[in-house]
Amino acid sequence: MALEFTGERFLPECEGEIIYEHWHRYLFARAHVAGLRVLDVASGEGYGSALLAEQAASVVGVDISAEAVGHASHRYGQRANLRYLQASCDSIPLPDASFDVIVSFETIEHMVAHASFMDEVDRLLAPGGLFIISSPNRVEYSERRGYHNPHHLRELDREELRALLAPHFPGQRWFAQRPCFHSLVWPLGQPAANVEVMAVDGDTALPPELYFLVCCARERGRLDGIAPTLSLVADRAHSVYAEWSRTYAENRELQARLAAEQAGGAPAPLLRRAAGPVQLHVVHDFGGGVIQWLNDFCTADETRTNLVLKPWSLSHAYAEGLVLYDSRAPGRPLRVIRLAQPMQATDEHHPEYRQAVADILRDFQVSAILVSSFIGHALDILATGLPTLVINHDFYPACPAINLYFNEVCTRCDAARLADCAAHNPDFNSPYRVFPVEQRLRIREGLARLLQAHAVTMVVPTDSVRRHLVGIVPALAGLRFETIPHGRAPALRPVAPPARGDGARLRILVLGIQSVTKGMKLLFEVLPELTGFADLYLVGAKEAGELFRYRPGVQVVDEYRLEDLPAIVEGIAPDCGLLLSTWPETFSYTLSELLQMHIPPVATRVGGFADRIRDGEDGILFDPDKASLLACLRGIDADRGWLVRLRAAVEALPVRSLADMVADYHRLLPLPAGELMIPAGGPADPATDRLLAALHSWKSARSMGVRLDMKEGRLREVHEELERLRGEAEGLRAAVRDRDLRIAEIHASTSWRVSRPLRWLGVCLKRWRG
Repeated sequence: MALEFTGERFLPECEGEIIYEHWHRYLFARAHVAGLRVLDVASGEGYGSALLAEQAASVVGVDISAEAVGHASHRYGQRANLRYLQASCDSIPLPDASFDVIVSFETIEHMVAHASFMDEVDRLLAPGGLFIISSPNRVEYSERRGYHNPHHLRELDREELRALLAPHFPGQRWFAQRPCFHSLVWPLGQPAANVEVMAVDGDTALPPELYFLVCCARERGRLDGIAPTLSLVADRAHSVYAEWSRTYAENRELQARLAAEQAGGAPAPLLRRAAGPVQLHVVHDFGGGVIQWLNDFCTADETRTNLVLKPWSLSHAYAEGLVLYDSRAPGRPLRVIRLAQPMQATDEHHPEYRQAVADILRDFQVSAILVSSFIGHALDILATGLPTLVINHDFYPACPAINLYFNEVCTRCDAARLADCAAHNPDFNSPYRVFPVEQRLRIREGLARLLQAHAVTMVVPTDSVRRHLVGIVPALAGLRFETIPHGRAPALRPVAPPARGDGARLRILVLGIQSVTKGMKLLFEVLPELTGFADLYLVGAKEAGELFRYRPGVQVVDEYRLEDLPAIVEGIAPDCGLLLSTWPETFSYTLSELLQMHIPPVATRVGGFADRIRDGEDGILFDPDKASLLACLRGIDADRGWLVRLRAAVEALPVRSLADMVADYHRLLPLPAGELMIPAGGPADPATDRLLAALHSWKSARSMGVRLDMKEGRLREVHEELERLRGEAEGLRAAVRDRDLRIAEIHASTSWRVSRPLRWLGVCLKRWRG
C-alpha cells in the first residue's frame, strides 16, 4: 500500500531539501516526548509518529485521509505504543486532556478554521502539557518569492500566528527554520562548547525565516527545559549538497559545450540524463556465472546507472583493449579503447589502462566501483580513491589457476606450490595464457597490498570463499569480508515429481556445461558402473557433450534457453540432479536452478555446495571420488523414499530475490540520490561495428574450435575402441581356426578310428545305467 507523492504531504522516499525540513521538525520534537503521551495531528504518511514512538510512552497519529491512515497503519503499526486514527483535526474523537504533548507540523496552512483547530488542541492537551507547531512564514514563503502553493488555503505571518496562539498559550518559545548550505567546522574528539554563525564578510549569516517552529504552553515555566539551541540536520550522504554539486557540474558542462559550439569548435559530446548515481562494474569477457550475476544485478538495480567495463581481444592475450557500455543498452558501446601494450593476463600497473579508467571515472561521474574480475584488467582499478568492492566469483588472482585445484582442493599455496601448479596442472592453466610464475607471485602480493592500503571490502557469495582465500593468502585475513548470497529472478517454475513405478531405473540430471572443473573426469570414471543401474541426462553440456554422445544410458542436450528448461526437465522427470564440481564452487547458479525446479541436489562436498546444502536434509553431499559417488547413488537407488523427503524440504526453502541482493550491495555502497548528465553513446561508427563483428566471429571460432576438438577426441576414442574390438575379433577368429584344425587332426588320426567301437560301447553302457 504505497502513497503517491502529490506535493500535499511529505513521503520519506522524497529527495531534495524537503527531506531536511520535515525530518528536522520531528527530530526536534523527539527530544521533548520521552515517556509521555503524544498526539501527532495531520500525521500524513506516518513516518513522524513512528519516530516519536521511539521515545514516547504512546503516540496517536491523526489524519483526515483514510488512505494515509491505512498506509501508516500497515507500514508502522507494528509498534505496540503507536496507532493511527482517521479524523479531522478540528474534531478528534478522543477524551479531554488525554495527551501530554501535541505536535502539528505544516498543518494550519491547509485549513481556514484556525480557531476551531486551536480549541481542539486546547481540549486535548493535559494540564502542564506542551504544544509544538510549525507554519510557513507567508512573507518569505510566498510573497517575497512570488510562489503559490496550491495546497495551502491560508498562510500566516509571524504576528498573525502569535495572535492565534496567545489566547490558549501565553507561554511561547519561537524558532526559525530554513534549509541552507554552510561550511561546517567542529571540534574532533570533544563536544562543541559554542555555536558561531557567520557570513564570508564576517557579518551574521542567519537567513530570513522560511518556517516558524513554536513551542507553546499554558504556563511559561513549562518551557524552561527547552533550550534556545541552534541545530543542524543532514543525511549521512549529504545528498542535497551532492545533488547541487552534480547540477552545478552539469551546468558548467553544458555552458562549455555551448561556448565551444558558438566559437565554431568541435562540439562537445552529447549528454544524457543518468538514472541515478553511476557505478562501474569491472568484469571479464568469458561469459559464465560472472555475466549471469552482472545481468541479474543490473536488471534489478532500478535506482542507479550501471556501466560495464570489459576487456576485448582478438588473440590469446586477455586484453588488447577495453569496451565500456551501459548495462541498459549493451548493444552500443559508450567507449572503445585500444591498448598499445596488450595485457596477457593481469598487470599490476598499466599506464594506458590507468589513464583510460581515470577518463571514464571523470567523464561519466562514477561514484563507486564493483570489481567482479581482474582478468584482462590491471590492479590499478583498486587505487582510484572511489568506494570499491571486490566480488569474488572465483579465486583469481589469489589463485592464478582461478579454480583453486591442483590434484586436490588447495588449502595452501606458497611460492613453490604455485610454481609447481603452473608447470604441472594443465587442466587448470591454459596453454595459451602467458603468465610467468614471477608475475603470478607479483600480482598476488600486489593484490593483498592494494586491498589493505585502500580498505577495499571483499564480497563473497558463500563463507567458504573467505576461508579458502585466507587459506592460500593469509595476508587477506585482516580485510573486511561481507557475505552476500546471489539472488535469483523467479525464472524457473517447479517441475512435477517423477511418477514411475517400482523397479524403474534411476534418472539423473546433470545440468550445465561439462568441463574438467565441473567434474567431467569423475563422471567418466563412474560412467560404466553408473549406467548399469541409472540413466544419465546431460542438459546444456555445450561442446563437451560430444564426448558423451551415443554412449549407452546417456542422453545429451547441447544447449537450451532458460525459459524452456522446466519443460525439458519435465520431459526427463529426473529423480535427482547431480553436481560433480571438484573445485570449490563459490556459489553455483546450477544449484539454484535445481532448487527452483524442486529437484533434490546430489553434490560434491566442496565449496559453496557444502555451505548451501544441508546434507541429508535438503540435499546429499558426497566426497569427490569414484567410490563415494557410486555408494551415494546406489544408496539413493535402493531408497527412493529418501528423495521424496528431500524434495519436500527443497520445496520449503526460501527464495532470495534479486531485489534483496541489490539492497545488500547498496547498503555497502551508499551513494547520494539524484540525477546527473553523462556522455551518451555516439552515432554508429563503422570502425567500431567492424571490431564488434570481429569479436563475435573470434568468439564463435573459439567455440567451434572447442567443439571440433571434442568431436575429434570422441572420434579418436571411438576409433580406438573399434581398433580394440577389431583386434579382439581377429583373435577370436584365429582361435576358431585353430580349434577347427585341431578337431580335423583328431578325426584323421589312427587312434580315433581304432577307439570307435569302445566309444560306442561306452555310450550304450551309459544309456543302460540311466
